[in-house]
Amino acid sequence: MATSPHALAARRGGGTNPTAGFEKVELVDGNFRVQNPYNVPESQRFRYRNGVRTFWVYKDDMPFNTATHTNPAPKSRSA
Repeated sequence: MATSPHALAARRGGGTNPTAGFEKVELVDGNFRVQNPYNVPESQRFRYRNGVRTFWVYKDDMPFNTATHTNPAPKSRSA
C-alpha cells in the first residue's frame, strides 16, 4: 500500500464544507488498515491514487470477517 503524506482526522463537523473541523495529520502505513467485505477483494472496495484514499461501500456488503455481524461501513484505523 502506498504511503500518504497526510490524512484528515476529525475534530468536529459543521456547515456545508465537508472538511470543516478536520486537520491534517501524519498517516503512515502502520497506522492504516482497510477492512473490506470478507468475500470481496480489497481492490474492489478501496483505491489509493494521487494521495486520495477512496472507499466503496454497498448496502448488501458482508462484514470484514465471518465472526462479526456488523453492518456495511467503510472501515479504516488510524492511530
